[in-house]
Amino acid sequence: MVPGSLIASELATHTLDVQLQNTTLQELFDMIEEQYNYSFLIRNNDIDLNEKVSVDTSGKSVEDILKTALKNQHADFVVNNNRIIVYKTTAKQTTAASAVRQATQQESKISGVVVDAMTGEPVIGANVLVKGTTNGTITDYDGNFTLNAPVGATLAISYIGYTALEVRATAGPMNIRLAEDTKALDEVVVVGYSVQKKESLTGAMQMASGQKLNSNTNPSVENMMMGKAPRCICEPW
Repeated sequence: MVPGSLIASELATHTLDVQLQNTTLQELFDMIEEQYNYSFLIRNNDIDLNEKVSVDTSGKSVEDILKTALKNQHADFVVNNNRIIVYKTTAKQTTAASAVRQATQQESKISGVVVDAMTGEPVIGANVLVKGTTNGTITDYDGNFTLNAPVGATLAISYIGYTALEVRATAGPMNIRLAEDTKALDEVVVVGYSVQKKESLTGAMQMASGQKLNSNTNPSVENMMMGKAPRCICEPW
């Protein structure tokens, strides 16, 4: 298989109708994934996804755009089963065939369940991402997830209200327990003339920082609050 080819030329015929000016590699990969049915695998996580690139895309294929964008990192790519495998050409194994072989050998179907560490209840819609790649999924109604990733890869798991967690992928079923972010839940929110903990608040709320209030020299509290939060109306009693 030839580096930068798609058995043999689909990427060579696809185009990307955007202007890339100071765009990160991660953003470029996301654009390609969104527009075409491919996902990226960064071999050994040795590509700097935050590097910014500027590419003239006019009249150029996705294949040419990727080659130009990866040039500074001495990297190349090969496509296998709708997956674009990016690898360092300066690595010990430099051929596209070896990149595909290693990626295929290392990858397996990783599965598991994400639950609340306190209650054991499934966490629905948690993000499970292979760190350093765009390969990820979300948990289903029962907290289960499945994705293709190398055994030993770092999985980043996150969900609103929970502390983000990183774990190593294992061959067997994984049981991942997310702990509540107690710092966020213990914040106190002023509701009318009482206070409630953030975790027990079910209605909408708006916040006005002390910095905003301190910038106002008006001695009247209600006047200081005016305009500091959407739909905030303060009237004196």
